[in-house]
Amino acid sequence: MSRETHPQLLARVREEFAALHAPGRAIGQAISEDPDATRTLSGLPCITRISRLGLAADDSMAERVAIYETLGHADPNLAAAVPGPVMTGFVLHALADRSQLSACQDLFAAAPSWSCFALTERNCGTDATALETTAVAVDGGWKLDGHKYMVGQGVVADYIVVFARTGPGPLGVEAFGFCPAAQPGFSASRLPLTGLAGTNLSQISLQGVLLPDSARLGAHLKPSERARRSVSATLDAMRPCLGAVALGHGRAVLERAEAEQLVSREWAAPYKLRLAALLNWALRIAAARDAGTVLAREAGLMKQSATAAAEALVSALWARLTPEALVSRPWLRRAWRDAGAFEYMEGLSAIHRVNAAGEFRASGRPAGV
Repeated sequence: MSRETHPQLLARVREEFAALHAPGRAIGQAISEDPDATRTLSGLPCITRISRLGLAADDSMAERVAIYETLGHADPNLAAAVPGPVMTGFVLHALADRSQLSACQDLFAAAPSWSCFALTERNCGTDATALETTAVAVDGGWKLDGHKYMVGQGVVADYIVVFARTGPGPLGVEAFGFCPAAQPGFSASRLPLTGLAGTNLSQISLQGVLLPDSARLGAHLKPSERARRSVSATLDAMRPCLGAVALGHGRAVLERAEAEQLVSREWAAPYKLRLAALLNWALRIAAARDAGTVLAREAGLMKQSATAAAEALVSALWARLTPEALVSRPWLRRAWRDAGAFEYMEGLSAIHRVNAAGEFRASGRPAGV
């Protein structure tokens, strides 16, 4: 059987999710005005399929990139708010034992459920080596204390993975997975946002949260193996997906601008080529991961390039329009607002460029970058 090409994959995914486009765009816009509408997504066409992405270890990363680009094309708030294991799925497959993984798979398979990846803290960002949240061993389990900041879906999460310090040094950071509902000592509140409200960006407080031993992920692994598998591998795996959302958003902006005759086909052509080239890059990175390659700085560089392309496109569109055109088209203001928000998700551009430069100096530039 011949292998599916990237154009064939994109065509199949876009056809499969065509029924989601109109209602998804409407709910995405509703979420942008009221993020409490997030759970209304559970009634959308195809949402069960989306909510199960990442449940199986062998789920195609390339297909996930294609799906996220399609979701971004419908509405970036829709892409940000969809249920499923999302980032926590990577951690579970890397660290969970068979019993833990089975329990989580049952949770997400039963109904559309939301999850969150609680790593970031106010004083250290995503630097896992500097975490201040602690997990202290107690009789029968662990006691968690600390605060997490800028956590996507924290206020709606049905399942959460929290990173906490169990000891000194880089090997003293571990992950704990649990359902936060009615968990004493756990609280989450939504952070105010001006764009991409579908992220449900939150701050989380952990005040003496008691968890059983079964909540500790990776206890069956050596500390060095836990550290290698957890944080960076998850972030790098999600970055091409986030880049794909930005590219889908850019594609939608271009199509609507052409449909409303705000730009000519000739003006749009180079932007279309840039978006298509970057999407092909994301698919190539994802296909490499599907083949067993451990992703590195190229994934972050791809995300940075994709978000910059989407923002540059919207900025160029704004620059050629009159104030009257901008005032009469609220979708253009939303497009500019949401395109700028991607920069702040999964690492700033400057960080990705610095990281990539260091890796390229040490190991050489990857082919095609």
